Order: sequence, then structure tokens, then C-alpha cells
Amino acid sequence: MIAFHSFPRYGRGRINSGVVPSFGGVKMGVDPSWLESTFTEHPHKIASFREAVLNLQWDEKNCNNALSVLFREIDKLAEAEVSYYFRRRRTRSLLSGVFRTGAWISGTAGALLPLLATADKSWFGTWGTLGYVLLALAASFLAANALFGGTSGHARFVSAQLTLEKLITAKRVDWCELACQMERLGNTPEIVARGFAIVREYSEAFYSATLSETAEWSRSVVEEASKYAKSVGVGK
Repeated sequence: MIAFHSFPRYGRGRINSGVVPSFGGVKMGVDPSWLESTFTEHPHKIASFREAVLNLQWDEKNCNNALSVLFREIDKLAEAEVSYYFRRRRTRSLLSGVFRTGAWISGTAGALLPLLATADKSWFGTWGTLGYVLLALAASFLAANALFGGTSGHARFVSAQLTLEKLITAKRVDWCELACQMERLGNTPEIVARGFAIVREYSEAFYSATLSETAEWSRSVVEEASKYAKSVGVGK
């Protein structure tokens, strides 16, 4: 039967990290498992994938288990991407909140101070000119939000995470279906071919999703940088 491995939690799965080199009993370098759990975008995850599938045995006796290991490792790569986007969406949410709150506070104050200075010069007469400074500050907050992808980045990362979660859920259901068929029909060439098809579709789909988000990020960065350069008079 197909071995059914438990699925790791986001960012907590340890992938064959190997041995940390040591000299005189003192560990040298960084534990790769720490790199994977902390920096899910670290390329060591591809090396870990290679190590996990390098010695798989594909004879008739071990084929089903090897397929299960292959699916599990692809699943880990996909979950690493979900963990990455989850972390990035939180930072972008914070940036967006800071920039928009700053814009609202400074913009509101900048609009009110000149009015207050006109209404009561004895109290606010000298504050009226600060309105222009605060309005400029509000514009700077909004420009920073766009330039650093605060709100747009948050929305993009949420969308990418949900897309990957939908894909992961669908492929796990497909894998459960394959396991059910294996129990009922036994080990057949068609079952094995279906297993490889699921794994291949899984890997292609989640990399397509991440490539699409990366392309959108690149386009957004270039576009916003160009807009900002024009707004400050650079390149005219």
C-alpha cells in the first residue's frame, strides 16, 4: 500500500538537514534545519529535496513507498512557500497600517491647522503654516506605501498564500484518492503513473503560482519606482 505520511505544519517541518560540520567538537557553520525553518526561501530546501529522493528505490516492492516520499517532499516545498508568504504578508500588513495611519493623521492635521489659525489667530495663528508641511508629510506616507508595496504587497501576498493553500488542499485530496484506489485495486502500472502525474502537476502548479506572484511584484516595483522618480522631478 502507499505509505501515508503526516503532513508537517507550516515552517516546522525538518527536511533531512544532514550533519553540521565540526572541528574539535565545536560545530562549525549554521545548522541547515534552522535555515529552513527560519528562512523558508533559503535554497538549501532544494538540496534537502535532492537528498530525500536521491536513494529512493523504485523496484516493485518499494515503488509505492518511494512515491509517497516523493509526494511528501514536494508537499514540503509547497508548504515552505506558504510559510514564506504568510511571513511576508504580516510585514506588509504592518507597513501598510503604519503608512496609512501616518497619512491620515498628518493629512487631517494639515487640513485643519490653517482653518483653526483663521478661526482663532490668538491660539493657532502661528500654526497655520505647519499645515503645508503636514500635507507634504501625508503625501510622503502615501508615496512610501506605494513605493515599498505596503498595501499592494499585503494584498498580493494574501492572494498568493490562499492560492497555494487551495492547491495544497486539492493535491492532498488527490493523493487520498490515489491511496484509496491502491487499497482497492492493488499495485498497477496505472496507479503508479497516476501517482507520478499528481506529483508532477503539484510541482508545476505551485511553482507557476510563485512565478506569477514574482512577476507581478517585479512589475509593481518598477512601475512605482518610475512614478516616484517622476513625482520628485528625476529623469525629466
